[in-house]
Amino acid sequence: MSDPTQYRPSFLRRLDYTIVTPHEIEDYSAMKLESKLYTERNPVRQANNEAFSQGIRSLFEILESWDAHLKITLAMAVHGREKTLEPETEAIQYAYQWQTVLDGKQWLSVPYHARFPDDCPDMPRVACVDELLFESNYSYQGIWSGAAMQIAEHCVALRRIYLHLEELVRPDHLDYIRGRRQAVALALPKLPSTLRSFELDGNAEEPWLNILPALDLRARNDFDDFSCNMGSLSLTLNDLKLTLTSVETDFLFPLDEDGAPTPRALLLHWQYMESLTLTALPMCLPSGEWLFDCDLSPATREMIPDPTTGFAIIDTQLVMEETEYFRDKMKIEHFQRLFISLGYAAQHMPRLKSINTSMVHTPDTQFKFISGREVGEGLLGNRPTLSFDSMSGYKPDERVADAWGFSLDDLEIEDLGVDDVFHQVYVKVALDRFPAMSLGDAG
Repeated sequence: MSDPTQYRPSFLRRLDYTIVTPHEIEDYSAMKLESKLYTERNPVRQANNEAFSQGIRSLFEILESWDAHLKITLAMAVHGREKTLEPETEAIQYAYQWQTVLDGKQWLSVPYHARFPDDCPDMPRVACVDELLFESNYSYQGIWSGAAMQIAEHCVALRRIYLHLEELVRPDHLDYIRGRRQAVALALPKLPSTLRSFELDGNAEEPWLNILPALDLRARNDFDDFSCNMGSLSLTLNDLKLTLTSVETDFLFPLDEDGAPTPRALLLHWQYMESLTLTALPMCLPSGEWLFDCDLSPATREMIPDPTTGFAIIDTQLVMEETEYFRDKMKIEHFQRLFISLGYAAQHMPRLKSINTSMVHTPDTQFKFISGREVGEGLLGNRPTLSFDSMSGYKPDERVADAWGFSLDDLEIEDLGVDDVFHQVYVKVALDRFPAMSLGDAG
C-alpha cells in the first residue's frame, strides 16, 4: 500500500514557514556600554543566524524533492523566542529618537534581522517555489534583505517575489541603510531568469528633519547600483512595483544631461512588461538631492547645518527647535526627466497596459498612463491616455511630448491657479496611436 503522505504536496498551494530563533533582539532598545567592547559578531546574533540558516536548509532539503509542477507560494518569517539584550549593552527606551541618544552611530547597535552566517547560504536549489513572499508583520524578527534575496536566488523557477523592508533605521546609521540597499542591488542580477513579477516595499530613509540635507543612499560615489540593476531586471519582468523606494529618474531608460536618450538606451526592449508602478516615491533622489525645495530667508539658510559635521548637526538651533519647512517648490527638471524616461521606455514595451507614479508626501504629483487596450480602461474613450495631476503646477514640456508621441497643442489643461500653498494643475492627453501597441498585438 502506498504512503498517503506522498500525495499531500499536490494539494498544497501556499506554505507559511516561520523559523523560531533563540533570541528576539528589539530594534533600538539597547545602548552600548562605555567599555566600547560591543561587536555585532556576538553570541546572541550568531546563535540566531545559525538557527535561521538551519531552518532554511531543513526546509529546502524537503522542497528539493518536490516536483516542479506544484508551483507553491512560500511565505517566510522569523520569530525570536525570548527578548534578549546583546552582550555589552544595557536597556534603554525610545532609542530611535535623536533626543534620547545624540550619536547613534557610536552608542547604538544597528537593527538585527536574520541572515546567513558569513552571508554564505548552505542550501539546495528548489524548483517548486512559484512565489516567494517576505511580508510585513511587525510581530516577528524579520529577515535581512540580503538573505531574502539569497533565498530567492535558490528558487530556480521563481515567478514572483514580494519583499517588504519593514525596519525603521536612524539616519545616523547611514552605513547600515546603504548596506541594506546594496545587498538587494547586488543580488538583482542573480535572480532566476523565470522571474516576471518584482514588488518591493521600502521604508522611510530620511534625515531627522526635512531642513537637513537628504541622505546619500549610494554605496559607491556617484553611482547607484540599485537603480542600474533594477533597470536591467525590469527588462524581463511583466510587473514591477516599487513603493517607498528611491530610484534615479531615468533608471528605466537612461538619458543624457539634456534629457535625450543615450545610444545604449535605444537598444532596450521590454518584451513582457505590462504594469509599472512607482508609488509613494521618496522626496529625494538616491544621490541625496531633494526633489522639492522650500522658500527660506538668507538668514535662515545660513543656519542650516553643514552636513559634514556628523552628529553635531543636531546640536543646532533649527534642529533643537525641531524646525520643519514645507518643501513645496518642485525642481521641475527632475520630473521632466522622469516622464521623458518613462515615455521612451513605454515605446519599447509592446504589452504595456499601465504606468502609475505618485509621491509619498505633499505636494503630490501623480502620473498615469493607460493603454486603453481593454474596454473601459481609457480616460478618453478607449484610446491610450496620459494624465498628470500636480499640486506644484507641473506641466510636461516638449521633450516629454516627444517621448510619448503627442503634441503640446493636444493637451487638455485645467489650471486652478495658486492658492496659499499649492498650484493645482490637471493635465491629460489622448494619444492617437501608441506605437508599442501594434507590436504587442502582433505578439
